[in-house]
Amino acid sequence: MSSLQNLLYKYRDLYSGMSDDSKSISSVKGKWFEKICLYFLRHDKGYKELFENVWLWSDWPQRDNKPDTGIDIVAKFRDSGKFCAVQCKFYELEYSVSKPDIDTFLAFFNLNL
Repeated sequence: MSSLQNLLYKYRDLYSGMSDDSKSISSVKGKWFEKICLYFLRHDKGYKELFENVWLWSDWPQRDNKPDTGIDIVAKFRDSGKFCAVQCKFYELEYSVSKPDIDTFLAFFNLNL
């Protein structure tokens, strides 16, 4: 098992005893997971070679105060200078992401990053 998988299992265990009914717990869990994804995209050898820079949506310099509509991370491709929008999802292991889970992200995807 990779160190990333170990981290994700530990992270899941940390929150397993807490009820997702609380919006604040879900929000904290989501924000921490976004930071784990950001770290991974910045430090994984393959992604480090692919992307010139990676930001949280809230830290992206070209955001221009646009609201959060599902984009969690923005990455700049090293070779083209174009941007990639990333949405981070941390659901239960048995859960399959469905289209309604990412509809807001897809609707906003036409944003000219």
